[in-house]
Amino acid sequence: MSRRPLAIKREIPSSESLLRESSKDGSFTKSWSISKYRRKQYSSHRTDVYAFDPSIIRPSITVSTRDNDHANEDFDAKWGGKGVTREISFGHVGIKEKASGFFESVKNTVLATYVSITQKKKSGNNRNFRAKLMIIVVCVVFIRSIVLKIIVIQQRQDENKRQLMFLERLSKIGIRKIGSLGSKSKRTGIVDWPRGSKESDPARARQVDWWKQNPIAPIGFSCDVTPSYSSDKIPSIKASYKALEGYKYRGYEIPPPVFKGRTPVPPGPGEERLQVAVVIPFVHFQIYKVTSVITQFWSKNPPCLPGSEKVSAGLIFYTENSLSKGYKNYILEIYQRLGKDKIGCFFTDIPQFLSLTDEDLQMSHLEGAAFDFYMLFELLESKYETFMLVEPDNVPIQKNFLPAIVAESRSMRCDSDGLWQIGSLPLAKDVKYGLLKSRLDYHINGNSFYILGCPDFEEYKCRVQTYYQPKKKDCALMAGCTTHNGFEEGYDHALYRYRVQTDNYEYSRLVMHHFHYSTFMHNLGEAVYDPVEVVENFSSTYFVHSKSIYLTDAANILKEVTTGILKVEPCEHENWIVPIVLKAYRYLRTGEYTKIDAARYICQETLRSGKGENSVCNMYRNEAGNFAEDDWKDRMEGKTYIWTMDFHGGPSNCDIPIIREAGGVLHAEIGRICEFYGLCRDRLKVMRQNNWKEFDPTEQQIVDFKAAYKDDPEFKRVDAFLCHHP
Repeated sequence: MSRRPLAIKREIPSSESLLRESSKDGSFTKSWSISKYRRKQYSSHRTDVYAFDPSIIRPSITVSTRDNDHANEDFDAKWGGKGVTREISFGHVGIKEKASGFFESVKNTVLATYVSITQKKKSGNNRNFRAKLMIIVVCVVFIRSIVLKIIVIQQRQDENKRQLMFLERLSKIGIRKIGSLGSKSKRTGIVDWPRGSKESDPARARQVDWWKQNPIAPIGFSCDVTPSYSSDKIPSIKASYKALEGYKYRGYEIPPPVFKGRTPVPPGPGEERLQVAVVIPFVHFQIYKVTSVITQFWSKNPPCLPGSEKVSAGLIFYTENSLSKGYKNYILEIYQRLGKDKIGCFFTDIPQFLSLTDEDLQMSHLEGAAFDFYMLFELLESKYETFMLVEPDNVPIQKNFLPAIVAESRSMRCDSDGLWQIGSLPLAKDVKYGLLKSRLDYHINGNSFYILGCPDFEEYKCRVQTYYQPKKKDCALMAGCTTHNGFEEGYDHALYRYRVQTDNYEYSRLVMHHFHYSTFMHNLGEAVYDPVEVVENFSSTYFVHSKSIYLTDAANILKEVTTGILKVEPCEHENWIVPIVLKAYRYLRTGEYTKIDAARYICQETLRSGKGENSVCNMYRNEAGNFAEDDWKDRMEGKTYIWTMDFHGGPSNCDIPIIREAGGVLHAEIGRICEFYGLCRDRLKVMRQNNWKEFDPTEQQIVDFKAAYKDDPEFKRVDAFLCHHP
């Protein structure tokens, strides 16, 4: 019985096609979409659509996360735990769709009226043509403005409703207050500063106005909701105008924060904090990623060497929702299989499982990532000096990395010269990806080292969460969740962009030196990399963050070819590219295409589409100087070529990785239930595979089929035919 922790159901609208593929080991089904509408914005945190990584597809309506029944039985029987069943619903879809339908209807009405009036004008029956047309245009504009206002109001109401429900859930599970539950509540905790008028400090005044007008909006977890500077620093707000006017930070008179930063939790009496916590954050459907990191990457490049002494570091598996006992036992068993020689240098032999709640807070991916991040400081600061965030796609490329982590974290301190964050800026070689160059993107990726228990850093995070308010559907529940700009979704972008905004210059210049770029980890986004090459060029690099490790070989090749030739990501394309990309991926996946074959095909189709010749394509020309495919007798050298015409694509889809591993190639011509697998009829002759109607062909079809393939060069290359159904 194949074992997989979770079976995932995702609804992904607006897709050009939806494909499914078995995983590399054949143990479960992956799904992804290639969409001509999506991929408008990129996120570095498991939140956005990418065509070939099923683990980070962002549904816009519903995510249903349910345990596979067989997996539950297997886990419960072996590990003694119970499975988890939960539903996550978020977003408010339908308003814009309805509005767009309304506008389309209005447009059609206007066009019909215009044609009618024009015809009447030509016949001389309408003398007021221009006046009537102007009235129609004015009416349409007026109606459009009303509809847009209704949409904005509806979206605001939806945001408020979600925010109230979120605050109620937080109150229920005992997480500290970050907002007011009453719809008529007033915002509390804003620092009173007489100089903070629109004339003296317009940026701060705008923030204060927004938070006062949105009392339900949850403030940042790095902030304090109690009145600031009235009890501990200023005896009385009414008598403190002079003191507040002279607010200083490190000797510089600057605007105070809108909210006071949270006071860190100190260690208990007589307790000493460990130097660093290695934190692996994940959600339930990423369990297979966590275990694969341990078995494939930590086993090859372990945290310790045999005989290593224990260091001041702990390991934490971190989830928003509690894991069942069965899952904990499973992960622990996989981890302990590494053996003491590889994991014995951790301060404790047993890793810690840390979670926030048993309740489903119904947050989007962006909100969930930010929630987990900002809450982590409160959870760890009494036990650790620092922590390093290591997401499942951030893997070690050198052995004995734990002592190196401890050494790197030593430079993090809460004094005037200490570091608050150490990490990597974007280092993907393609600087056009995500508009990195044009946006001048120097953000430090979330996979970083962070200081704990530092009031100054808490104030910085609070300022960030105050500046980037919780609004819009993907980040209505969490402040500091995004900058609300394209390609800048995620708390790490908010942390960076805040300190390079002109609004915050006076404060940011005093703290800029606390953020350090390091080569200890490399943030490559989704780029394919060679770990040996990375170490050769950067000997101090121990971790590389890239989603490419979870992509199939076919997806990685397609990404390399499309970015090299078309200068776009596989999901960032115009309509004319869609069928080209789909076909190239299909044959890369089955093994019918090599990288050169895929490149030649894309180059040839680009020319056929009239898009001009690409200089990169010159290196892929054949001996004849064109992009024609090789003769069939010369293709797939050394491989067994198998053909199939089946009832549906499911069996063939499951067979592809098995046949490829055995050294074969499977070509499928499926007539129904094929779109999901990308295995529909392509070059089949005579038979149309029309919804199974031709599985009992006529005598004439049999004759025609035999004549069509008697001397067919491809059929002469075929070694075997595969049939699943009698």
